[in-house]
Amino acid sequence: MYFLAKKHVSVILRSAHRVLRTRFRTFETGSESPVKCNLDASTKKIRNIGIAAHIDAGKTTTTERMLFYSGVIHSLGEVHKGDTVMDYMDQERARGITIASASITFPWMGHQLNLIDTPGHVDFTLEVEKALRVLDGAITILDASAGVEAQTLTVWRQAEKHKVPIIVYLNKMDKNGANVKECLAQMERKLHCIPILIHYPVGEGRGFRGFVDLVSFTLKEWDIKKNSFGKVFQIRSGVALHFKLKLNS
Repeated sequence: MYFLAKKHVSVILRSAHRVLRTRFRTFETGSESPVKCNLDASTKKIRNIGIAAHIDAGKTTTTERMLFYSGVIHSLGEVHKGDTVMDYMDQERARGITIASASITFPWMGHQLNLIDTPGHVDFTLEVEKALRVLDGAITILDASAGVEAQTLTVWRQAEKHKVPIIVYLNKMDKNGANVKECLAQMERKLHCIPILIHYPVGEGRGFRGFVDLVSFTLKEWDIKKNSFGKVFQIRSGVALHFKLKLNS
């Protein structure tokens, strides 16, 4: 689930176009061959993006999925197993947290994406500060069941300081207690912004099974009984009227 949340909407929309293509069109790939980045790529096709959030919001797990869907890796690692690509230090794998910012490059849709995964623990917030200086845009991840947390406020202020456009990604939508409306309310109340909803969820908690793209008004839905890691889903159009009425009610 994505939201735009910045004061300067025109700036956000440009950055949203860049980052959203990275996140969602990856679902429609399935490359099984090794992927190589063009190190001589034009600067017009290079994007520096970063992920910042409160600890345990799912930053490293999200990064792992982005690498998987882009074809860079062919098996998914898990933080609790200590086998993710970005948590490479022994201390990180032993503790299950990110200690130092880590960067990786991967290709997508003819672009070169330089992604920085930052720590979520308050003790390592300087790592976030350093990363934000070089970013074109940032993704702030919220745990859908927890909303805006303490370190969320910190990374938000840091992004504002460096004038980095932000997209908010609502993670763990399949978790019991996930509440989109409450997250939106907390963003307005605590982050002092007006979030623009881009996706509307279908189902909640363990019944979460897809979303409606409110830009194209298409429905993307998967079978929650089958574990395809998000690579297999159905796309339906013609849902505009139904969801327009629902959103206005």
